[in-house]
Amino acid sequence: MLRGAREMSGWSIEAEDDEVGYLSDVYFDDWRWTVRYLVVDTSHWPVGRSVLISSRSVNGVDPTRQVLRTSLSRSQVALGPSLDLARPVSRQHELELSHYYGFPAYAVTVGASVGLTEPGTLLKAVTGADPHLRSVRAITGYVVHALDDDVGHVEDFLVDDDTWTIRYLLVSVRHWWATHRVLVPVGWIARVSWGARAIQVSLPAEAIRLAPPTIGPPASVRSTRCAWAGTTGRRRLRLE
Repeated sequence: MLRGAREMSGWSIEAEDDEVGYLSDVYFDDWRWTVRYLVVDTSHWPVGRSVLISSRSVNGVDPTRQVLRTSLSRSQVALGPSLDLARPVSRQHELELSHYYGFPAYAVTVGASVGLTEPGTLLKAVTGADPHLRSVRAITGYVVHALDDDVGHVEDFLVDDDTWTIRYLLVSVRHWWATHRVLVPVGWIARVSWGARAIQVSLPAEAIRLAPPTIGPPASVRSTRCAWAGTTGRRRLRLE
């Protein structure tokens, strides 16, 4: 079933033996459009922190209780990798700016502790960083550029909670004086730019503005596939 990534923010994460925290962000691959990691906030623990868990560890979704169940134990999550292991593009650029402006130090997480390190040291860690890893929370609010005009802003991404693939971009569109939400297949996304805080879509602005409005939660979407029948998603042109 389709669910909004932002809609699931704040949902509880359950291990096999206990509740471990809540979902604070979703990291995805913007080339394959698959969810790579879930960011779990365990700050309610005595030495709590934010950790990464694989989307493959999720084996159940309970929308009534707003819970994501996993195949992990509580101790596996507690000892899980910190956010510094897989930085989304927005975080990578922050480190580059730190180096450029010569900030004297930068806070990084090592295990459950926080330390300070020189920007140069951090840049070495960023070498080989994934240019396609994106944060849903960071991209929310980006401007959506069509081929010939701006059409709105990113409101959410719709995820298939069975395969953890991203199917649609949820766009808040302003048309004349009215505002409504439409879904755009991710195959039409041509570029994601951190610098411009924008997503470019290879469709005319009018096609997006006149798409059937989405009403209700993402799980209730039924007609979007028909609305875009006959369209063929294009591969990416360029990433920044």
